[in-house]
Amino acid sequence: MDANGSPSGPIRHGADTVNDEGPLAQTACGTVRGRHRRGVQLFAGIPYAEPPVGDRRFAPPTPHDSWDGTRDALRFGKAAPQLPGEGLTNRVLLAWDEDCLTLNVVTPAADDA
Repeated sequence: MDANGSPSGPIRHGADTVNDEGPLAQTACGTVRGRHRRGVQLFAGIPYAEPPVGDRRFAPPTPHDSWDGTRDALRFGKAAPQLPGEGLTNRVLLAWDEDCLTLNVVTPAADDA
């Protein structure tokens, strides 16, 4: 903690490290910041299209608007809504939302050399 009682250094959650030093990647929409996790770089929940709602429902995906600055890509996107089924899908609790058009990208961790 620093003198103001705020955490100093990276925020830790299990084996994950999230801070301003996370890996950066450039997408067609803008820059995203991921995290290092178990020897890989993870960029999670990157939007690639606008949510398929209203006039966009049942239509081809509309590219996502670009953003300024750096967008955190630290959490997986939500799953598409679906009817309950048999087996595993009925037992796993997922966050569902129509805003589900996201990508997760995992790459080997880059060498610092």
